[in-house]
Amino acid sequence: MKSRCLMLLPVLVLGLATMEARAQTWPTKPLRAIVPIAAGSLADIVPRVVFEQLSIRLGQSIVVENRPGAGGTIGANLVAKAAPDGYTLLVHSSAHTIAPSLHANLGYDPARDFAAVAPLGVTPFVLVAPPARGYGTIRDLVSAAKAKPGAFNFASPGVGAALPNIRDGKLSALAVNGARRSTALPDVPTTSEAGFANTEYPTWFALFLPAGASREIVDKLHRETLEALQEPRVRERLAELGVEPMVMTPRELDVYVEKQIAADALLVRAIGLKTE
Repeated sequence: MKSRCLMLLPVLVLGLATMEARAQTWPTKPLRAIVPIAAGSLADIVPRVVFEQLSIRLGQSIVVENRPGAGGTIGANLVAKAAPDGYTLLVHSSAHTIAPSLHANLGYDPARDFAAVAPLGVTPFVLVAPPARGYGTIRDLVSAAKAKPGAFNFASPGVGAALPNIRDGKLSALAVNGARRSTALPDVPTTSEAGFANTEYPTWFALFLPAGASREIVDKLHRETLEALQEPRVRERLAELGVEPMVMTPRELDVYVEKQIAADALLVRAIGLKTE
């Protein structure tokens, strides 16, 4: 038994050396990044900002391909079934973790079929209203809605960056739903500060590889992504978009995704949310 183990040792060492060498030379060709959300959305703009610098650091172009539809599950399914060679990336948002609670037959597992690389940032939702309505706070809005049940309409821009309209005075920002105030809207209180507990649900954006990608490639892509995020032009542009840093290791992001899937499942059941 001992001699057999000794015979296998060179093979194991050779295998480890091969993987390390592959990570050192990777990438040797352009990368394909799948964004499962429509072009022009914040989830599309954020990675494009980061990829400008990341492609320079990697020495290869990163081709962004939008594959929207079915709440982001079409594009995610495509990456889940891609070769785990480091050349197909997924950029997803918080929609990634709520998908299994809304779709019965995903065809993939959001936690098991992807290797988390790095968060690209986080931004809160902001509740806005036309200035002409005269709502100074979220409580003003809630009081008015309670006084006239069924008379209020609500809309979500979906792709939107509401920030330019807020800055131009076309919309009034009443509250943000992050854990803390947004640096882009420092005077706007959080929903918790306004007295609405357990209402935090910011949107995050993160980079993933298909499960099975070598740890060496995951770690290298993680390091280079962090460096790209630290570039002054990237930081300035993300700040303009209201996107704040969200720093995690790949393993921490993996754990975070699993926890969010569980938390979203509880939320969906609590409010009886269904897709049509």
